[in-house]
Amino acid sequence: MQIHSFKTFFKDAFKNIATNGLMSVATIITLSAGIFLFGLTLAITLNVFAVTDKLQKDFKLAVYLSEDLEKADINSIGLKIKDIPNVAEIEFVSKEDAFIDFKKQFGETDILDGIDDGSILRNSYKITLTDLSYSKQVSENLKNIHGIAKVSELEDAMDKFVLVSKKLQVATVTISIILCLLAVLIITNTINMSIFSRRKQINIMKYIGATDWYIRWPFIIEGLLIGLISSALSFLGIYYLYNILIGASGKSGELIGFLSRSEIAVPILMSLIAVGLFLGCFGSTVSVKKHLKV
Repeated sequence: MQIHSFKTFFKDAFKNIATNGLMSVATIITLSAGIFLFGLTLAITLNVFAVTDKLQKDFKLAVYLSEDLEKADINSIGLKIKDIPNVAEIEFVSKEDAFIDFKKQFGETDILDGIDDGSILRNSYKITLTDLSYSKQVSENLKNIHGIAKVSELEDAMDKFVLVSKKLQVATVTISIILCLLAVLIITNTINMSIFSRRKQINIMKYIGATDWYIRWPFIIEGLLIGLISSALSFLGIYYLYNILIGASGKSGELIGFLSRSEIAVPILMSLIAVGLFLGCFGSTVSVKKHLKV
């Protein structure tokens, strides 16, 4: 297809949008609302995955060592822990360091009266897992290592956390898909009405011998332009709302693991543009082909 033909198609597309101003505005507003809801759910989905990932990294399994171990024995236990499947990282915490952390966390309490070192505590290892769902298996393997006096019993808490996080992820992804399908229906029905109002124009073009694709292209480009405009408006709305929510959450949002404005802006913008262009093109193509029998 020649370049000047595309110039004509773009010119006709802009002309159609301007000529059918009210219908074009109604289509953009309706589509923007659908894409906005999709983008909002996508932002929630991305944050659910980010928070889940952060909690998984921060969730550590603690093992406490027997008191009579030599340094070589402690190092040997560390190597055995590293060899256990689904163990990502380990960190040795001496009794002295544990005592300092305890004092920082609880301050000078009556519990520490007469105690000025970590002699009452045990050396330990903090273990980060590759996947929290394997916590029970890892705990069982840890109990079989000679020199480990105790393994923190967090299996129930971890299992509940994994279950809840997976349900949240499935729920948010499902809602995103449903909203995307609703947006498809919205744009298809709205463009149907827009094209139906111009059926005489299309019939005239058919009468003078215009090919099917020559008639389709201006409407497809019009749909792409409407989809692009709707995506931009939706992104501005989502970014403004997200900016308010992140500002209100403050430091607590960072601790929880919420994505920053810069981290979420690009994936949301790219996703909304892709969805907007797809819906605009798909809605125009289906409407012209099915309802006007071009």
